Amino acid sequence: MKAQVLKIGVLLMLLAVIISCSKKNTPAPVSNKKLSYQFKVLNANVALSSSTPGSNTTALGTGSINWQSGFANILSISFIGNNIDNNVNPNDTTIDTNDSFVEPSIYKVDLFGSNQLLGNVDIAKGTYHDAEIKVELKSSATEPALYLKGVYASANGNVPIELSLSEGGEQMEVIATAKNLTVSSKDSYVAFINMHLDKLMAGVTTGDLDAATLSNGSILIDQSNNTSIYDKIMANINGFSDGDYNADN
Repeated sequence: MKAQVLKIGVLLMLLAVIISCSKKNTPAPVSNKKLSYQFKVLNANVALSSSTPGSNTTALGTGSINWQSGFANILSISFIGNNIDNNVNPNDTTIDTNDSFVEPSIYKVDLFGSNQLLGNVDIAKGTYHDAEIKVELKSSATEPALYLKGVYASANGNVPIELSLSEGGEQMEVIATAKNLTVSSKDSYVAFINMHLDKLMAGVTTGDLDAATLSNGSILIDQSNNTSIYDKIMANINGFSDGDYNADN
């Protein structure tokens, strides 16, 4: 009886070794590639009109904002596109890839920093049409969802300016429509989220800023200060960004 038990034990050990070796020799899937995200600030020096769009006076250059620093607090980022490669999931052409930023984690990004790549995600090979990059911004306990700081320059001189955007009771989502993406032989790709600060400030005039209430010598624009300007900027939140990818796709 003891010999039989010993024989069974030895067989089980050999079986475990065979299974272990089989797992080690199984190659890892190589069909998926890596997609990273990076913010890119464009048009940080914003020329302002002296009047609202549609009026008789549309002179530019009478005032400008030079944004110099800022950050975004990111809750999640997702890439959504139609993959038309029939060799990849032929029964469902919609591929929704989400990265690892999951509530309640908030990732703070220096918008004016260089080469800040955000977390990699797997993306299947193929050509993606109608691509969108969706970024959900969220305030932290002590900071707004999106913050910019710079200088407002006009005929009256230079004044510091700070912009703090918060989602309040609603979701703050930046949608960056991107060109087609072809994922092929390269191992990694970068999706750039282009933030056009001139489009963010569309509709804000020198008249608005000249009439703004100052706090300790600065123009503060947030949910409590200069709210009429704040509302104009918030109206632009879904249309000031677009997307593209690193070269040589």
